[in-house]
Amino acid sequence: MVCDCSRQITFMSLNSLAMHSYSAAYTLMEVGKTWKERRCVCGKCTSKLPSQLKCNARFINRVPMALQATQFEDYIQPHPETPRELDLPFLNFLHRETLVVPGHDYGINLTKTLQIPQDRAIEGVAIIIDVDVFTVQPFILDQTALERRLIEMRWLKNRAFFGTITTLALEAFR
Repeated sequence: MVCDCSRQITFMSLNSLAMHSYSAAYTLMEVGKTWKERRCVCGKCTSKLPSQLKCNARFINRVPMALQATQFEDYIQPHPETPRELDLPFLNFLHRETLVVPGHDYGINLTKTLQIPQDRAIEGVAIIIDVDVFTVQPFILDQTALERRLIEMRWLKNRAFFGTITTLALEAFR
């Protein structure tokens, strides 16, 4: 959470390193707790939540590939491809898309990259999928508005994540 005492707008970020089924109520309790614990340390801020808020919800997921797997299209869509007529194996890749939701105040950063293990004979490569849903403009903060935003952001996160992975990748989470 970042607070700039010279402004009335605060930016709040909720992050998760795994697939979760947080309820909106649980998340709201965490927001309040986080605000009280990590409010601005300059002494000018109060423990009250700000009047306007920009926030994001970020979910980082690790999708393990089978030990000898080399076909990214078996796990994610769209998948990275080498340039035409240059059929070489990937050492790594990083792909980032930034999307906006027309008619709504949300954006999505979708980042995909590889996690290469130290010993590929023991452990396979994993694909890291980072979904960051964020508000584009600050909004007036009240309990109802925040709850609605978090529910909408979670829905967008799920659409982005499950729209990226294949059925085979989904099996890794069961």
